[in-house]
Formats: sequence, structure tokens, C-alpha cells
Amino acid sequence: MRRYARRFLSGYDQIESAVQDVFIKAYENINSYNHERPFSPWLYRLAHNEFIDILRKEKRSPVAFIDFDTILPHAAAPETADGDSLAQELVGELGELLEELNPKYREPIVLHYYEGFAYKDIADILKIPIGTVGIRIKRGRDRLRSLINSDQHV
Repeated sequence: MRRYARRFLSGYDQIESAVQDVFIKAYENINSYNHERPFSPWLYRLAHNEFIDILRKEKRSPVAFIDFDTILPHAAAPETADGDSLAQELVGELGELLEELNPKYREPIVLHYYEGFAYKDIADILKIPIGTVGIRIKRGRDRLRSLINSDQHV
């Protein structure tokens, strides 16, 4: 949950407080949870609402944070010092590129690639149609690809 909060918020204290509030709200609203559905999309929906409320109060847009292993899974190969430094460089570059994405494209990408949610779960979390999830992920990936290609030509 902290990793997800870092996509929206900045500052350790703000993240810790928001995550704690999410779990308090989950406890208070557990009766509204439908036990026939998966728990994590319900919890992430609570988190999404909490984080967006905080951002609205502060009138700012989400902060991106990249976890390289989840956005670009690595092949099963022996690790080397060169590989580690390359991975760190890519993390920085992808973080900057993700920040350039419109939040409506960034969030489904984060939920799918970082948090491992299926399209259906993302649709439940964001309260959008499942087809819209697929379109936003595709458009977000296309935009990231174009940003990467434009950086290579500079």
C-alpha cells in the first residue's frame, strides 16, 4: 500500500498517515465489502479515493515513482555490477517519462504493471469500463514508447 501511495503523494509522513487512514477506513467499512469478490481491489479503491482526496485538498497532481522490477520484468540471468548500474539508470529515465504521462494513463499502468492487477480489477478500482482500462494502458504504453524514441534522437 505504501508503494501505491508513493505514486500519488510525497513525503514519508504524508504517505504513512494516508496508508494508516486507508486501513482505518477499511476496518470501519468492512461491512460494505462483498465477500464474493476479491479483497484487494476493494482495498485499493479505498486507497485510491483517500489519495485523490488528499491531492484535491492540496490541488496537485500525483507523483510517479518507478519500481524497475515490476514495470520491466528482468530475464532470469546472472546479475552483474554493470547490470545493476544499467537498471538504476533505466529506473531514473522511466520515472521521468512516467511523470510526463497524463494521470488518467499513468494510474492504470501503475496498477497493472506495478501492483499486478488484472484489467477487471483496475476497472473496479477506478470505476471505469474494462475496455477503457485497456485503451488507457495501450495509449499510456504508446506514449511512453514515443517518449523513449524521442529521447534517443536528441
